[in-house]
Order: sequence, then C-alpha cells, then structure tokens
Amino acid sequence: DDGGTANGGVDTSAAQSFTITVNAVNDAPSFTKGADQTVNEDSGAHSVANWASAISAGPNESSQTLDFQVTNDNNALFTATGQPKVSASGTLTYTLAADANGTANVDVKLHDDGGTANGGVDTSATQSFKINVTAVNDAPSFQLPASPNQTVLLNAGAQSVSPFATNISAGPADEASQTVSFLVSNNNNSLFTATGQPAIDASGKLTYTLAQDAIGTATVSVQAKDNGGTANGGVDTSTPAKTFTIDVNYGFSGFLQPINWTAHQVLDTNVSTFKAGSTVPVKFYLTDANGNRVVQPVNAQWNTPQKGSATNQAIDESLYTDPATSGSLYRWDSMAQQYIYNWSTKGVAGGFYYKIGVTLPDGNTYYTYISLR
Repeated sequence: DDGGTANGGVDTSAAQSFTITVNAVNDAPSFTKGADQTVNEDSGAHSVANWASAISAGPNESSQTLDFQVTNDNNALFTATGQPKVSASGTLTYTLAADANGTANVDVKLHDDGGTANGGVDTSATQSFKINVTAVNDAPSFQLPASPNQTVLLNAGAQSVSPFATNISAGPADEASQTVSFLVSNNNNSLFTATGQPAIDASGKLTYTLAQDAIGTATVSVQAKDNGGTANGGVDTSTPAKTFTIDVNYGFSGFLQPINWTAHQVLDTNVSTFKAGSTVPVKFYLTDANGNRVVQPVNAQWNTPQKGSATNQAIDESLYTDPATSGSLYRWDSMAQQYIYNWSTKGVAGGFYYKIGVTLPDGNTYYTYISLR
C-alpha cells in the first residue's frame, strides 16, 4: 500500500502463488485435393498416387493417425469392392463397374484421432471432386442358326428366311437405343442377280435372289454394325465375321429304268440285276426348282463302279471304302432330254454287287446299286 514503512511499517503483503493451465485442443486436419478424374468406360481399376497432398494432422499434432472418409452419389458406377477411397498417403483408388458410364460426385474429408475434447476438431471441411466415366461403345452381337447353310434348287428365284439372324443386340443395356444393321458380303456374286445379293435386314431376315441358270456355292460373311461409333476406342462392328454357305443345286430325281433308283435307299431290296458282259444303260435327267428339265448340257462325270459283296450275301456299304474315280462323261441325249452312260461290263466279274453313280457340276454325287450275274 502507500502507507510507507516508517517506524517499521509494512506496506507489502506476503507473496501468494497460482497456476495458469493451457489445455490442449485438437486442431482440424487439412489436405489439398487433387484434380477431377475422367476415364473411359470398362477401363477397370484405377490408382492415382499423391492425389491428396499437403496432408496434415494439424500444428504440433504429427503423431496423430489420419484416415480419409470418402462418399459418392453414384455407387453403381463402381464395383461393390471398388468404391472410391483415399489412403492415408493420399492415393486415390476406384474400380469401374462393367458397362457403366456417367459421373460420380465424390466428397472427401480427412479425419484424425485427436478427438474433440475441449472443443477440438478431428475432421476437416469436406472437399469435393468428380469422377467422369466416358461412354465407350461395345460391339453389337447376334447369332445365326445352328445349321445356317442354305441349299436351294436351280432357278428358285427370290428367297427369304425369317428369322435367320437372332439375339440381335447393340450391346449392354445402356446401348439399347442404338440401331443395328448387317454387313453382308459373298465370294460368288454371279450366283445372284445384281439387286438380289444376299442381305440381312434389321429384323434378322435373310433375303437373296438367284441368277437365272446359275449353279454353284457362295460363302456369305456377316457382321453386325451399330451406330454407336468408335470414339474413345469404341467398337461398332462385331468380330469375327460369321459365315454360312448358299448352295444352288440341280434337281436330281434318280436313275431311270432299267436301273431301280430305290436300291440306294433299301439295301438288298429292288436291286436291278444285269448279265455280266452286257451293256448297262445308266440314265437320268436334271430339273430346276420349277420341275422343268435342264436342257443345256452339263459335264456329268461317270464314276467308275465299285465292286462290293457277292450277290449271295447282303449288300455291305462298308466294303465300298475306296472313292469312286471319275471316268468319262455322261452323254447328253437332246431328243430324250436326259443323260446316258452305257457301261460295258465285258470282263467285269459277275456274281457281285456294284455301286454306280454320277458327280454333277454342283458338287453332288448320287449313287445306287446294281448286281451282275
């Protein structure tokens, strides 16, 4: 006080002590987010090192443990186990779901284990970024019949097969709005008319028109094509091409009398028998799809007869193991409008069955059985 100390006075009290305690208060952690991500559909797993940087638990809090809390608004864009996450070191990872595209808005917060006592803050403010998944066109697909090859007769004209291509798909569900057409080519254009080349429409119907008097085989290649484009590595055409054949054949009604054509159908029954050493007339004619006889001569190959089992035994087809060789041609009989080959059996052993036949320019071979006694 100001009373002074005269005459032994005391102007100051005894000292007294107290403590000021500054309690620790957890500071919020912090980080700097990385860039938005743009990737292609179906690109699988992604990992971006150091996406989050300047990661800090707070001042004087470096011993704290940190983890990132990550959520997004489009879980379907990712696999169940591949949702976006950020590691403590700042690496961003995510795995795209198959055939998914679009945008996910991702929220990220950094959390520490410093707690919230005394008003502390253990979680940073939310920072957001986007993962943009760009659509990539998937290849279209389709199926042909289990047995797609076509066989038609000469001069059959316009043909239509529906359905032919089935299970036509532009791709996964997100491409359902695309349109699908077919790319069709063949290696024998002359088998068809100029405007009747093989084609398949969007519904899967196969059409083609045969050229007049054309015989042969065409191998047809088919691919599906959609309008989804090829941007970003997309695929708009199915591969590999699927193939089938169109065979145009002559109508063959069988060998004519005196040879019984049904002998090739029921063995040992109705087999025509001739005397060894005689001449056997082998005759037939060809027709088109309308039943009209083909009157222009063609090269019909005589197949050298094959000797089989003895006539006192059953006909055994397994004996005819060697392929018949092509001999001379059948002769065209313009008057009778038929083909004929007179087989001389002089020197040919009697008492056996023989397999005789013809190979036509369309590639087909027909045969029957006779016997020589």
